[in-house]
Amino acid sequence: MSSKPRYYFQNRWVVEGELRSLSPFHIGDGSPLELPDLHLLNEEGKPAKIAALARDSNRRPFIPGSTLKGCIRSWLESNLKDSGILRTAFGNPFRDSKKNPLGGRFEFLDALVPDGVQVATSVVAQVAIDRRSRTAAHRKLFHVDAVQPGARLRVKITAQNVSEQEIALLLVALDAFSDATNPIQMGASTADGWGRFSWQLTSLQRLLPEQIQAHMKTGKLGYEDLPALPLAVLDQHKANARSLLHRRARLEIPIKLEFDGAFLVNDPAQCKTPDHPKEADLPNHAPLLDSRGQAYLPASGFRGVLRSQAERILRTLGHNVPEPPNVSTMHEVRALDRASLLFGAPGWKSPVSISDFRMPSTEQRRVKIQQFIAIDRFTGGGADHKKFDAKYVLNPVLEGVLTIDLDRLASAQPGGWAFALLAHLLRDLREGDLTFGFGSSKGYGACKARVGPIHIHNLDHWPAVYRPPEFQENVLRDLLERGTLPENSPTAIQWFRSLQEAAHV
Repeated sequence: MSSKPRYYFQNRWVVEGELRSLSPFHIGDGSPLELPDLHLLNEEGKPAKIAALARDSNRRPFIPGSTLKGCIRSWLESNLKDSGILRTAFGNPFRDSKKNPLGGRFEFLDALVPDGVQVATSVVAQVAIDRRSRTAAHRKLFHVDAVQPGARLRVKITAQNVSEQEIALLLVALDAFSDATNPIQMGASTADGWGRFSWQLTSLQRLLPEQIQAHMKTGKLGYEDLPALPLAVLDQHKANARSLLHRRARLEIPIKLEFDGAFLVNDPAQCKTPDHPKEADLPNHAPLLDSRGQAYLPASGFRGVLRSQAERILRTLGHNVPEPPNVSTMHEVRALDRASLLFGAPGWKSPVSISDFRMPSTEQRRVKIQQFIAIDRFTGGGADHKKFDAKYVLNPVLEGVLTIDLDRLASAQPGGWAFALLAHLLRDLREGDLTFGFGSSKGYGACKARVGPIHIHNLDHWPAVYRPPEFQENVLRDLLERGTLPENSPTAIQWFRSLQEAAHV
C-alpha cells in the first residue's frame, strides 16, 4: 500500500508589486558614511560621520527581504486576533522546542529600485535633547542618510505549498502599507512619521502540479509567461482574512501651533562653515524646509520637547525618571518609568506617534534675517570675531497630529495616569509654556497651541480589561480638548491620583 510522500508539491506562488515612499526612510547597514564635500562637521570640528543607507551592488538604496518580512510579521502579530495562521505561514522558531522549529513558507526577496529609476537621498541632521536642560545634548548631534519621498521599489515574494487563505492574509498585510490610520512602517524613526509607503500589487501568479508538465512542454522555465491569476479568485479569502484583524483603538489629537515671533529649526546643510569661504554668502543658521520650500517642525523635534516636559512634570511630582534601559519583555516594559512607557525606550516602541508640523497650503512663509553678536562676559562688550546671523520664519502657523495607540498603551497596563499626564502636557502647550526649535533663550520658538477636536476610533473594540478604572469618554474629551474637569468626576480624580503616586511599580 503506497503512502503519500512526506514532502510533495502542492503549489507555487509569485506576488509582485511596488512600494512607493510617502515619507523619508532610513534602513541602515550599520556602517558610517563620510561625505567631506558636504562640509558637515561634528562637535569636535571634524568631518561628521553619517549613518549609511543599505545599498545594493549598484549603490542604490534597497530594502532587505528580512526587513520586509519582519515588519509585515510584526504588524500581523499586533493586529491578528489569533496568530495560529501566522505561525504556519511565517514560521515558528519555538515549535515544541528550539530543536524542532517550523520554517516559514514565504520567501521575501530584497526590494530593489528598478533599473533606470532615480532615487533622491539626502543627509538629515538630528540632535538629541537633554531632557533635564531642554537644550541640545552634548555630543549627540548625528546625521543619517535618508531616502526622500517618491522612491519606487519593486517587491517580489514567492511561496511554496501555501493555502489560498495564507496568500490572502499576505495580500491583506501588503495592503496595510497604504492604510492611512494603521500602516506598516519600516526603518528608523517610524513613531515620528518616517518609513511610510504606499503599495500597489502588479502581478499574482500560481503554479499547480497539473500545470508543470504542460508548462515545461512549451519550453518555459520557472515562472516565465505563467498566466496571471485573477484577483477575484481570492476576494472571499481576503474578506475572511480582514475579519481576523483586530480593529485597534486609537486617539487622534490635532494640534495647531501659532508662533508669536521668530521660528527656526536649523538645517546645517544650508549653513556656512568657518573653513569654507566660498560659502560666505550663506547664513550661520538657516531654516529647515520641506519639499514645498516651507519651514516645518520635524516630528522628532516636537517629541523631544514634549517628552522633556513630561519628565519635568513627573520629577516635580516626586517620580524617578532615569535614563531608560534596553527592554526585551513585557515584564521589563511595565517596570519602565512613566515617561518611557508613554514615549518609548530601547526595545519598546512608543504608543505615541507624531506627524511633522507643517504650514497649511494657504500660509506663506515670511523669511527675515537677524544679526547677532556674542558678548564678552568679562568686558561686557562685543566679542571679537563673534558676529553671526540667523535666517528665520516670522509668525508661522504649523499643524500636526498626535496619535495614541490605545491598544499598545494598554498592553503596558499604565492605568489612567497616562491621560492625566497628557492633559498636563496639552495644557502647557495651550498656555505657551513650551518652545520649539533654535534660540529659545533669544526669544525664538515661542507659541501657543490650539488642541482638537480629538477623535477616538474603535473604542468599542478596546478590550474592557485594559481600560483605566471608571473610563468615561466624555471625561477624556473635556480633559484633553479644553483642560476642564466635570465637577466631582470620580474618573478624573482617580486618574490624577494615580499620576501623583510618587513610586512607580
